[in-house]
Amino acid sequence: SKQIVEQMGGHIGLDTMLGVGSTFWIELPEQQPVETAAHDDRKAKTKRILICEDDDNLAALIQLMLSKEGYVADIVHTVPEARRRLMSGFYDAMTLDVTLPLGDGLDLAREVHGQPETKDLPIIVVSGSYRDERKDPREDAGIVDWIVKPFDKDRLVRSVEKAASGPLKLAHS
Repeated sequence: SKQIVEQMGGHIGLDTMLGVGSTFWIELPEQQPVETAAHDDRKAKTKRILICEDDDNLAALIQLMLSKEGYVADIVHTVPEARRRLMSGFYDAMTLDVTLPLGDGLDLAREVHGQPETKDLPIIVVSGSYRDERKDPREDAGIVDWIVKPFDKDRLVRSVEKAASGPLKLAHS
């Protein structure tokens, strides 16, 4: 809890009074709502990231980390939601949990890179499982990094910066 709260820029503590009880408290900075940009924002300087994560708290944490770096980040929790968002918006990169409800994340990655509109979308996997290094890397459609949970904030931010800033470069290609 302490690590999550501190990564969100907050503080956590405990006040105890003998014979009375204890109070645990958390202070978090007020989060400004992140507005979803329209499809015409392709020319805007702000980079847009799609966060595909079924854990609400982790998705919010990733969104907060990226918004502090100047990104606009949208959150989806299922494969069908990700498909709809990708069809209706323009993104510079996507984070992807491989175990999403209503579908498989790696199947979604292959699907994304099979579509002309999204074939160059860089994907950063943020997963609780390790990448199977024995697989053919060409099967990891568009995956530029594979980060295992719990993840290092700086590594995630660096991966998103690299992915969103230039042409697609596949990991292990």
